[in-house]
Amino acid sequence: MSYRKTYTTIKGKKYTLFIADTAEKRKKGLNSFKNLPFRTGMLFVYSTDVDHKYEFDKIKMPLTVIFLDKNMNPIEIFHTKIAQKEKIKPKNSYRYVIEIPRTNIYI
Repeated sequence: MSYRKTYTTIKGKKYTLFIADTAEKRKKGLNSFKNLPFRTGMLFVYSTDVDHKYEFDKIKMPLTVIFLDKNMNPIEIFHTKIAQKEKIKPKNSYRYVIEIPRTNIYI
């Protein structure tokens, strides 16, 4: 599967984000990658605001998960554990989600 990339700065650090903009890419998420370069993650894009929970029980790395509104303003930040069973959901609906392995991020 081929992903477009975008670049962003978080707390003064530049990150490369693979864009998950289809249902198939969002479902696979970071599980599509065996190894991620330093300061690399994924940007999940939805065409409308959504409010469903995110699952992490199959994720093999701790993540920082940033939920953003339609204007790319942060709503809420979560830190997950490896194979976390608890689902997460921010207090408000969101349009974008950034996931970055915690070994790659300093926030």
